[in-house]
Amino acid sequence: AICAIIEAMPRADEFVFRNARPPLVAAVVAAAERTGLGWRTLLRQPTYAIDLTQPVIDGFSSALRAKIRRSMRRYEERGALKLDRPQGEEERAVAWTELMRLHAQTWQRRGMKGVFGAADFSAFHLRLIEEHPDKTDLLRLSAGDETIGILYNFTDQTRAYNYQSGFLYESNNQLAPGFVAHALAAEHYRKRGLQLYDLMGGDADYKRRLGVEGETLHSIALVRDTVKTRLR
Repeated sequence: AICAIIEAMPRADEFVFRNARPPLVAAVVAAAERTGLGWRTLLRQPTYAIDLTQPVIDGFSSALRAKIRRSMRRYEERGALKLDRPQGEEERAVAWTELMRLHAQTWQRRGMKGVFGAADFSAFHLRLIEEHPDKTDLLRLSAGDETIGILYNFTDQTRAYNYQSGFLYESNNQLAPGFVAHALAAEHYRKRGLQLYDLMGGDADYKRRLGVEGETLHSIALVRDTVKTRLR
């Protein structure tokens, strides 16, 4: 299939395969050898996941368990701490709006827009949620009446994938909305019978602390030997 793509696009200088798992990496390299293209690795990044075959918090380090429990106690001072899955079109629309708001606040503090700044991106995911409500999860973490986090996840067979999030970050360093949300979400999926909570690619600190390292993803470019690519 990869060779057919290459042959169908003779004027393309590069073919980029992003976040390829090991079987696809092997196929891309084999296609390069067959078609005479050069190839190079653009990026390697590990994946991390939480094992759902045991109570979730038992798999964390003692320091992380203490951090999560302390944070939960602080939130419970404001009211009941709960994670719920909004149901119905109206509830999901409210959760989506909260996700965009919290996500934007975090990235604005970093001087960036975040992923929801692109209208086409948001429109695509709203359509995805509407057409596949059984495969898309918006999980809302609240303390009393206040939303402190929204997770946007996908589910497929025995695995849940964390895709995006928005959290209410505050100056109190005893509050850890991300760790609490992911821990409760993972336990939620464990009780639903899933086996893995996939934090996906990226070597972020929170992923290393929450999960165990899995396979490495590679982004690979196949390159034609042309004057343009040599100059580049």
